[in-house]
Amino acid sequence: PSRRTGHPFAMGSQSKLAFPRATRAYLLAYNVAQFAGWAVILQRSLKHFTSASRQHERTLPLVKQFQVAELLEAVHAAAGLVRSSVSVTLAQCCARLFVLFGIVDQFPSLRRNRALSTLFTSWAVADLVRYAFYATNLAGSAPYWLKYLRYTLFFVLYPVGDLSETALAVSGLIRHSGLTPENDSEASSRKNHDAAVAKWKMGLVILFVLALVFPGKGYLFTFKHMIRLRKKALA
Repeated sequence: PSRRTGHPFAMGSQSKLAFPRATRAYLLAYNVAQFAGWAVILQRSLKHFTSASRQHERTLPLVKQFQVAELLEAVHAAAGLVRSSVSVTLAQCCARLFVLFGIVDQFPSLRRNRALSTLFTSWAVADLVRYAFYATNLAGSAPYWLKYLRYTLFFVLYPVGDLSETALAVSGLIRHSGLTPENDSEASSRKNHDAAVAKWKMGLVILFVLALVFPGKGYLFTFKHMIRLRKKALA
């Protein structure tokens, strides 16, 4: 969708274009590489559910690498290699990058938050299905069960991803605002602490409203869009 969550199911199809052999080979290699990367991310993310520390120090850099690589999909769309909207594809990718670099990187404590595990898991499952669907279409024809998953899993993955992102944003802002005990010495020795807390409380209210209202509108639009695509694809 053209919103912050970057749900991958809405990206265009790669199965209805007549590709030159070199282009087909490149797209197939790209999709297989992305599939392999997100498979590793899923395996690591699932481990965090049973880990006491839930530390994502090893997983986070890998997610960033493969998410940055997804910017190539906007290039693919611009070059006419796939039938996707350049603006929508770019917005989807940048939305995820905002979550990674604009939220998670700004609040290091979030790397131990269970919501990060659910977020990475939902992203990984969605991308595994998407890239498997694309790759099998490029190689021949995707099986019906894979097409069914591609146009059905969003019923679960959309809400999980949205709730996880909202939980991360709110948790980070609350912790940094001083509304909960802060452990690092820099925060505890901050000058004019009361003024800083008041400023962050106001920012918390504003950003919390933005996190609920604007993504919510995009979420509803994308959900309806995906339902229409599902009816068309599975008819």
